[in-house]
Amino acid sequence: MTRQRSKAQPKTTSTKDGPPAGARVPAINLRTKYYSVVPLHLLFIHFTLYYLPGKILSSPEDGRPGTASSLEHLVRHPIRSLAIINLGVLLVQLWFSNFLRSWKSSLAGPAPETPSEKHRPLPKKRMLASQLKTLLLSLIHAPPSEFPKRLAKELDPKLRSLISRSTLLLKEALLINTIILLAITALLVLLGASTFSLSQLLKNLGLACFLGLLSFFPASLLLGWNQAREKPNWIRIFSTFQACFNCTFCFSQTKERDRSRHPLPAIGACVGTWLGAIPIPLDWDQPWQAWPITCLVGASGGHAVGSVVSIIHSALYASS
Repeated sequence: MTRQRSKAQPKTTSTKDGPPAGARVPAINLRTKYYSVVPLHLLFIHFTLYYLPGKILSSPEDGRPGTASSLEHLVRHPIRSLAIINLGVLLVQLWFSNFLRSWKSSLAGPAPETPSEKHRPLPKKRMLASQLKTLLLSLIHAPPSEFPKRLAKELDPKLRSLISRSTLLLKEALLINTIILLAITALLVLLGASTFSLSQLLKNLGLACFLGLLSFFPASLLLGWNQAREKPNWIRIFSTFQACFNCTFCFSQTKERDRSRHPLPAIGACVGTWLGAIPIPLDWDQPWQAWPITCLVGASGGHAVGSVVSIIHSALYASS
């Protein structure tokens, strides 16, 4: 009896030393982390819109090199300014989507381990880097006709699955954003945007791309096409207004209060774009009263207001 008690005693003490392996991060810490990242995200977007084009496109001929506002450059070089703005917003949204993906996985907690996986060594980053190095070296010294054979031979099954998942994600995101870009452009034309010249068409595409990046790009990376999958699809999320915070994903599957979030930033961006078109026909005789400058400002302002309101709504809903 004494031997059995002495054998059972280390098992009880080992469980008290630390938290269990499947313990989740507290929801308060995750919510605070999200609240601290959203203002930084909005700051990057407004820096891209109001400062970055003026810094890149400024020249000594403008009179104030490097200090002119982006609205002046939108008046002088609208198409180039739109291209720079959309590229900057794309990089910001990629960073923010990566944060949302890691935040979602932290909120969901680690997956439970099976008995066969507990004693299996975890893959390391060095192993993945060495596999990529070996693959590149083998492809460099091989003729182009043997690339498929070398790929099939050198790729590890885990690395092959990672590449296939990344390729599928890129294809789905490209397809979704192309459809959204064409739909927003057609909606702008139906609402009165001009298409009589190539420059007007490029302006419409630039505004549609900016609005799509603000509203739907993170959702395209986090949701994907998700047809015939066990995930919340686009129709169910946007029809019932159960998108989380920045119109992206229902992150928690355990509490109803974490599931019911409105896509307020996307709604704010769309409403801001519509309100931004109001000053264009007014007789103020200002150079910034041109398409699509006021709509860009309205979309960014509406997105910022929607993001702040979503944070306030989340804090009030969590405290109640």
